[in-house]
Amino acid sequence: MSERTDYSSSEPVDPGTAQLEHAIVVEDDRSECTIFPRACPEEAILTRWITADETSHVPLTNCR
Repeated sequence: MSERTDYSSSEPVDPGTAQLEHAIVVEDDRSECTIFPRACPEEAILTRWITADETSHVPLTNCR
């Protein structure tokens, strides 16, 4: 069974850039987060997103 939680922000990431939305999908014992532009035409959304799961993240302390 999967659960979908949508979160969004009305604040732009940076002035002059596109606003982003994200959706978190939790399924069994794993979760994924997909980020996509808020004002994206339906036909373009298929090529303008990025998804990350728990294995995609690197602790910030490892990058310093």
